[in-house]
Amino acid sequence: MPLTMVGVGESRPILRIGGSDKVRTHLENLGFVVAGSVKIVNTMGGNLIVNVKETRVAVSREKQLDKIERLEKPVEENTRMNLLFSPRIQSGNDVLSIEHLSKSFDTETLFTDISFDLKRGERVAIIGDNGSGKTTILKIITNLVDADGGTVRLGTNVDIGYYDQAHQVLHGEKTIFEELRDDYPTMTNTEIRILAAFLFTEDDVFKQISKLSGGERGRVSLAKLMLSDANFLILDEPTNHLDIDSKEILERAVNHFEGTVLYVSHDRYFINRTATRLLDLTQKQLVNYIGNYDYYLEKKEANELAQLTAPVIDTADQPADTASDSKLTWQQQKEEQARLRKKQNAGRKRNCRTGRKKRVSGRTVIRSQKWDRYRTSPETRIRKGSQ
Repeated sequence: MPLTMVGVGESRPILRIGGSDKVRTHLENLGFVVAGSVKIVNTMGGNLIVNVKETRVAVSREKQLDKIERLEKPVEENTRMNLLFSPRIQSGNDVLSIEHLSKSFDTETLFTDISFDLKRGERVAIIGDNGSGKTTILKIITNLVDADGGTVRLGTNVDIGYYDQAHQVLHGEKTIFEELRDDYPTMTNTEIRILAAFLFTEDDVFKQISKLSGGERGRVSLAKLMLSDANFLILDEPTNHLDIDSKEILERAVNHFEGTVLYVSHDRYFINRTATRLLDLTQKQLVNYIGNYDYYLEKKEANELAQLTAPVIDTADQPADTASDSKLTWQQQKEEQARLRKKQNAGRKRNCRTGRKKRVSGRTVIRSQKWDRYRTSPETRIRKGSQ
């Protein structure tokens, strides 16, 4: 209704406010128009005197909004590393064979006569106390350290990618960009962008290796490992200096890797989530456990309990068992378990047959005793005499 038709003292709601469409929409969203009203105060010479308090408030807010500095929405920064290992070629089924390996430093013997095999697709963790020689085994396999004795044989088409916990394979005087470019000179600019997946962006790629933190060096080593397209990954403490998110990403990358993985780690959670087999380096020997870390703890506790409760047996006249547990492959251990189960089942069957014989013989004895008592009873003798 036009204001000219409104009487003095009457009020009407404000249906529209002046200004640009953008400003009106913004003010309406803020709620300045919906509750507004105009009141006719008096008339003078055909002109209306109105109370425009609400309108003046809206206009003042409009001026304040015009003065507000508009900021762009911030772009969320990617803080998660992307990692994917993809082998260039597939190796043969037999990846690694180690026989009678030994190593000593000065007068300290790390291990003697250890043997084990690796098959394609296995993820094997070497565990043990600090200083027991776990890293030395990896360095012998990668030809960084010479063994005192024994042989190391790689299978067909095996291509090794090595992750060093000390990052000694990195060159401190080089920048991150130079480190990757020198190792992979055919890498294109598009492939160089892989550094962004490891959280190196803009000027970060021109930092010197010597000035990087432990976590940053670890990410550079993982980037090089990813570019290597290797089918046999050898990792020495890969989770060191990584945050929780990066550890989970590395865990998924290892589990989805189509090649073979051999690694040393003290991270029990990482081992439990990734390992299919454990090699425990203890007392200078390797003990093989098929399973993850939970299985290892359960089996080790059972073995220790069995040793405590087992009777002492004189083995002086018995031939020594020359088969090493660490040498047994997965298939051999399955066959050994099947043989033990068969032996146990045969023993149970023998016990059942022996039990039945004892029960039958027991009943025969009882019947015989009853017959003897019957033959020697006075009533039987009387009946015999009367016949």
